[in-house]
Amino acid sequence: MSSLLPGLDISLQVMTEFLSPEEESKLKILHRASSNRKQGDKIKAILLLDQGYEYGEIAKILLIEQSTVWR
Repeated sequence: MSSLLPGLDISLQVMTEFLSPEEESKLKILHRASSNRKQGDKIKAILLLDQGYEYGEIAKILLIEQSTVWR
């Protein structure tokens, strides 16, 4: 079990294809309609996780902390 957060015994395995096509579509629509940057980053993180990106990669792409992606 790998942990990206020291001191925590939590597996941060990559999750893929957990969204249905309908859920993905709704998130994309919500993202386009959102004017809140934080909400937009959350939606993008979920979509990127669904595509198989790792937490560290998403953090780099969105310019946020890896722990933020994990939460």
